[in-house]
Amino acid sequence: MSRVICLLFIMLSITLSAQKNPTWKDLGGAEKVWLLFHPFSAKKAKELTSLAIHKSDSIHKEYKFPNPNSGGRKDAFRHAYWMALLSNEIGAKRALWLGWAHEKKGKKDFKKGKKEDGELPDKTAMEMDLFNNEFGARIGKYCYDCDKEKLLETVMEALKKGELKIIKQNNQGQFLNQSNRPIPSESWKGRWENERVLVNSAFGL
Repeated sequence: MSRVICLLFIMLSITLSAQKNPTWKDLGGAEKVWLLFHPFSAKKAKELTSLAIHKSDSIHKEYKFPNPNSGGRKDAFRHAYWMALLSNEIGAKRALWLGWAHEKKGKKDFKKGKKEDGELPDKTAMEMDLFNNEFGARIGKYCYDCDKEKLLETVMEALKKGELKIIKQNNQGQFLNQSNRPIPSESWKGRWENERVLVNSAFGL
């Protein structure tokens, strides 16, 4: 019974979904499995997920990145910092499993036409998130004496140096193809595979 109560408490905010009031049915199958296998880690994951979202909002307000919801530097920072926090406190393996579960749900959401962060997910966005998740998990795993602020600084430095991935775009937030030409929204939105490509996250150097 205690496990069920714990799950009911945490399931409302465990994911990085933009939904304001997620319910059990909003979670993907892989996310539900993760919750069932890690009820105690999940409580900590809930707290760290909220922290990662809050800090990414603060970073965006400071730097005014284009595309604040999906595909840009705010998104890259959020995923990397999320995984760094989780990896540091509950272990890299559990953290990456949760990140993978969230991305698996993203592909299913695409097939259902269900938006995330205001847009349908696509293959490029999923690859970006998985890359940044793995990078962040390594930071959390090997930064043994890091507190939350040190992890934030380390992830931010990686973002500035271009060690994270974002979807290629111009300063106006228009997504670009490999030839640096703007991609019309109608040619990529709603398509799992499209012209959007990943580039490094470097800025302000």
